[in-house]
Amino acid sequence: MGPALSKIDREHPPQLAYGTAGFRCDATQLVIAMERVGMLAALRSRDRDGLKIGVMVTASHNPHRDNGVKIVDPTGAMLAQAWESKAEKVACCPESQLLETLASVAEGEAASASVVIGRDTRAHSRALSQRVRAGAEALGARVEDVGVVTTPQLHHCVRAANGFSPVVKGPLYGYADALVDAFEALLKTSPHKTGRPDSTVVVDCAGGVGAFGIHQLRRRLEERGLASVLSLRAANIVREAPLNHQCGAEHVQKQRLPPKNLSRRDLGAPNLRGCSVDGDADRLVYWFHGLSNFEIVDGDKIASLLAVFIARELAAAQPLIGTPSLGVVQTAYANGAAAAFLRERRVEVAFAKTGVKYVHHAAEAFDVGVYFEANGHGTVLVKEALRARLAQLDSEPGTGGRARLAVSRLHAVARLANQSVGDALADLLLVEAVLCLQQKSIAAWGALYDELPSRQLKQRVASRALLEPNATETRLVAPAALQAKIDALAASHKSGRAFVRPSGTEDVVRVYAEAATRRDADALALEVRRAVFDLAGGLGERP
Repeated sequence: MGPALSKIDREHPPQLAYGTAGFRCDATQLVIAMERVGMLAALRSRDRDGLKIGVMVTASHNPHRDNGVKIVDPTGAMLAQAWESKAEKVACCPESQLLETLASVAEGEAASASVVIGRDTRAHSRALSQRVRAGAEALGARVEDVGVVTTPQLHHCVRAANGFSPVVKGPLYGYADALVDAFEALLKTSPHKTGRPDSTVVVDCAGGVGAFGIHQLRRRLEERGLASVLSLRAANIVREAPLNHQCGAEHVQKQRLPPKNLSRRDLGAPNLRGCSVDGDADRLVYWFHGLSNFEIVDGDKIASLLAVFIARELAAAQPLIGTPSLGVVQTAYANGAAAAFLRERRVEVAFAKTGVKYVHHAAEAFDVGVYFEANGHGTVLVKEALRARLAQLDSEPGTGGRARLAVSRLHAVARLANQSVGDALADLLLVEAVLCLQQKSIAAWGALYDELPSRQLKQRVASRALLEPNATETRLVAPAALQAKIDALAASHKSGRAFVRPSGTEDVVRVYAEAATRRDADALALEVRRAVFDLAGGLGERP
């Protein structure tokens, strides 16, 4: 775990930043922060009238030596952004100023506080979660420890415990049962036979907690007689593979390589498809072997598959529900071919700043908002009013018809998709149900559109503050001359698109470029990098 608690300099704790991923760094630097997070969670609970606040101890897709913590609000959503700076103040202040700092951030007056703690499988997660507990209890909070769980399971537990979603009887507030109930309801709308020749999915669990969730789902699928439709085979389970090392969603999606430790049977069997989750199971990417290459189906294509399906069902249900809005939210890093594919099918595409919390917020503007980052983190959000209307219509007796069938499908989607956070296990069941309903193979899904070749580079600069991106980080507000140069360079390549954005942690500018051919994408990225060097104070040798 690192240095003994008594030897830590409490007057000079590590200075940490609370970002989209919460606090995350080498585990040895987190002992003090974990205690303070427990205290902050207790204060946040009081601020929310005593409702339960969640604390998840995890570093997600990071290496095993790292750890981190995420705070979950009562609805199951990520911590409100206004409290992120408070988390930093509490975690980083000297011990002599702790009481004063806690008093300065406290807002609520509820008499009681309640905190729910979960953790991933890292060797140091148990000890760190105990520090969270100690901090919460020091401020009088009641603590419920749900043990080893995926991050989405922790979000579900908090949401359900506070009454923001129906609770199905069972462990972890009925998480697995609720998912399989919704999956089965969606499958029942299919006119096709229940069995599938390609029912097996190999799930690369990244050596992390996802294996426990897959085991729970597999057992319930078998109990319901659904194994002929979906049979899950877990690979890279805990202790079989080093956490996130050459396996998992981050490795597969970024390196474009198959996960390690899988047998030929797992990788090359006819009709077999696989998917990878990350260390805390909030990301999902699919993969399969094509005629000659290892093929990846990433978050862009998950969003495209689901959005087109939902658009069709919304149109069919129009006589009963009117015309709810549907939109897909992407970041600038989404492949341009994905946006073109969706717009051709009259699905609105919106952009948000890079980061899950920004994309999630933008998706909430639609009645049905679909968001997936290319790394596989995403979900389908359905507004409460529409969910209630679908539930009402689905429960009413009546004759069949296409509109009523569509209502049943949309209601099942709303029940299955995690309404709080990206959820690899929920997304897996949702994807599998849609593929089954459409009788679509993974190869056909992967061929929805041809991705444009892309390239990412970075360039050191004297100060990243010189670059000011717009709200969606798709263009620069300043320097204007640099944006004009990028526009001209992109226009010189067929299907060219490029943008630059300053790093959030170092004086580096990140460059993204895509074009019709690999050669043009590489050339455009290099040209834009040179422009950054020339017009934004680049350091080192000119590229």
